[in-house]
Amino acid sequence: MWRTTKTVGAPFQTLYVVLITYFVVQPLAEDIKTVLKVMKSKGIRRILALSTPSYYAHPETVSEISGLITQSRLIFQQRSFFMSAWLLMPPLFVPQANAEMIAIAEAVAAEEDLDWTIFRVPHLNEGNADFPVWAGLLGPDYKGSLELSRASQARWLLNEIDERAWIRAAPALGNC
Repeated sequence: MWRTTKTVGAPFQTLYVVLITYFVVQPLAEDIKTVLKVMKSKGIRRILALSTPSYYAHPETVSEISGLITQSRLIFQQRSFFMSAWLLMPPLFVPQANAEMIAIAEAVAAEEDLDWTIFRVPHLNEGNADFPVWAGLLGPDYKGSLELSRASQARWLLNEIDERAWIRAAPALGNC
């Protein structure tokens, strides 16, 4: 729910304070459940779903909150401050969008009879399609950057459709 309060001070000065809270309903996550039902009824077994880096896949974490803190701390110690900040930014600055993306990923991952891949992306840019893409679990061995060109993401997606290297997995992508 969005709540906006308007405070009027000196002439021509208006301050808007926006308090952001989580929506109780997550419409896109509800819609994906319908899409998944239709896919199954039509015999379609393959789906590639976009998600946020703050969605965790086994074996990265045990629980969402402790995993976020534990994984961020681990990466901070072994990788970089920026990687840790990257994991914490979506839930802090866009909590509703982050919650929606996590709910979509959870709905897709719950489908035992589908060949799903949940790909998690960093900051998307307009870079070259020829940039190599690294795909893997987040942690000290993650070799991708905090950037991913949209064109190289599209190339990775087309390759994943054919190669099927990440069936029932959630790799984090990044240009390397």
